Amino acid sequence: MILVKIQVLFAGWCSVCDDQKREFDGLSLKVEYVDVDKRKIPVNAVPVVIVKKGGKEVKRFVGFTPKEKILELL
Repeated sequence: MILVKIQVLFAGWCSVCDDQKREFDGLSLKVEYVDVDKRKIPVNAVPVVIVKKGGKEVKRFVGFTPKEKILELL
């Protein structure tokens, strides 16, 4: 079985990031939320949704991404 993990890079001041977090409410997926300001991660835009399978990145979405688009990859 391949482990699928969703990682969401966000910023506390970003309202679109809040919307992105709500997209994953109720789903039975492992989602890790990473605050780019607290971790000092250099990114050009937020939110960023990273889909990983077996520990390897398979897709990266920049900006708000509907959960249906992400679930298509699983």
